[in-house]
Amino acid sequence: MSKLIPLILSASLSFGASAASTSNTIGQVYGIAEPDALAEIEQRVRAVDWSKELNKNRDSWATFQGVPLPVSKKTQTRTHVPFYTSLIDVPDKDGKVLYPKGYTFNPLQFVHLPQRIVVISPGQEEWLKSNVKSTDMVLYTHGDVIKKSESLDRPAFILDKSLQQRLDIKVTPTIVSQEGTHLVINEYEWNPDTKRSTAMLRSLSADMLSATSDLLSTALGAIIPAAHAECKSTFINPVTDIGWSCIFPMRIAGVQIVGGEETPGKVNSPVCVCTGGTIPKIGLRTSFWEPKRIIDTVSDPYCMMPLGTTLNSPKPGTLSGGLDENGSSKRAFQQTHYYIFPAWKILDMFYDIPCLDDEGFDVAMMTEILPQWNNDILSLIINPEALLFANPISTITCSADSVAASFGMPLNVLFWCMGSWGNAYPLSGSITSTDYVEANAGIAARTIYMMGRLGLLWNTSADGCYRELAPIWRKDRFKLQMMRPARSTACLPIGREGLLWTGGKHDPRKDNFMWMMFEKKDCCVSYSGSPL
Repeated sequence: MSKLIPLILSASLSFGASAASTSNTIGQVYGIAEPDALAEIEQRVRAVDWSKELNKNRDSWATFQGVPLPVSKKTQTRTHVPFYTSLIDVPDKDGKVLYPKGYTFNPLQFVHLPQRIVVISPGQEEWLKSNVKSTDMVLYTHGDVIKKSESLDRPAFILDKSLQQRLDIKVTPTIVSQEGTHLVINEYEWNPDTKRSTAMLRSLSADMLSATSDLLSTALGAIIPAAHAECKSTFINPVTDIGWSCIFPMRIAGVQIVGGEETPGKVNSPVCVCTGGTIPKIGLRTSFWEPKRIIDTVSDPYCMMPLGTTLNSPKPGTLSGGLDENGSSKRAFQQTHYYIFPAWKILDMFYDIPCLDDEGFDVAMMTEILPQWNNDILSLIINPEALLFANPISTITCSADSVAASFGMPLNVLFWCMGSWGNAYPLSGSITSTDYVEANAGIAARTIYMMGRLGLLWNTSADGCYRELAPIWRKDRFKLQMMRPARSTACLPIGREGLLWTGGKHDPRKDNFMWMMFEKKDCCVSYSGSPL
């Protein structure tokens, strides 16, 4: 059988032994030889070289993969209307249907794209210089767009799948603009052979200018200090930063072995059967919480908190974070990063559990390079369902979710609500809150929700036999633990009232936050110990 069950049993024996010591006993009592579960985990954590485990080549980060597209073979103009059809009934606070399933609308009737969007592939920079305007938003299909921003001396963003599909971008180079209630898509013929001679002449000129600029920069560098974002962070220390007790509660066959807070689940049978293979396999229903992802919410762009570094200095136009106070209303804006953190794999624990991730460390998403995160209007066009959910009537229904999250776990049926932390929409970096710590928790939770909308969020299946995509999150399967700027031992359900936990958690000099995301795992653990 898997290593998981002996470890869980060791935890229960440890907790049980402490309880027995305070009660009356009859007969001989023997000590338990099994180590405490947390002690074993912490021992393994100390033995890991974390700087080595979290060292992944930047060029292979998932956040830079984008959507590679073919080049355009001809110059042509198309039009596109980004209609959206609701997949569910949207209720009001009384449960009445506000927008029925199948309701279709064009978001361009309500918002207007404020600038042109220029989409290119790596290697089309010369074409870009001849066709781009200073007000345009430049997107690359793939590649390290942060380095591209430096070479272009202007912000560059990445093309993700949702943006590519909503704007109907098929080839590069392409320029998208809005006219009335439709998009105009201009595709330009690209033949690199005909561009080569012009590019060589421009390259020689650029090299001469660059050499002169470097000499001037060296001279000025001795007089004017470079401006850097104050990313005050050190490399993550999993021993002291992570609240490992958040892996509880744990259950085997529906029986709670170690207690904790979660939504009570109904177990019809302690035994489970997985039929995905040739021969059905029988196992025990086992549940626990996995430290699965790191999320940082930062006011300093490109501040990678768990890595203890800043990727580069922000370029003009790249939005920094902060808190905007206007009377009694407060609005925060933060950038966020989403890291794949396979704790159990790194610790070589539970590796034979079928529902656990088997991928390595990765930087899965950075909002500095997502154009819709930094532009509310573009976000509404890419995610038009926000117009259905981020309105006053739909938001009123979130009060029930706020109450539920403050005294237990949030309500999955109100998936657009984040309890006291606000609304999951719009999927951008701005959020309204009276508490800065709570606002950052809300942005961290919104990040989880956005990963689902991007098709990058996975949950275990109901039978515990496999993983499946979760385009709409189940909120009660996630908990957040605040690691920095102040470590919290509390594991927060999505939307818990800030008055219950934010006190003393914010140093006004430190506006960068780091969170550990714990996800509930329901696994069908086979007695053979092999993947189901």
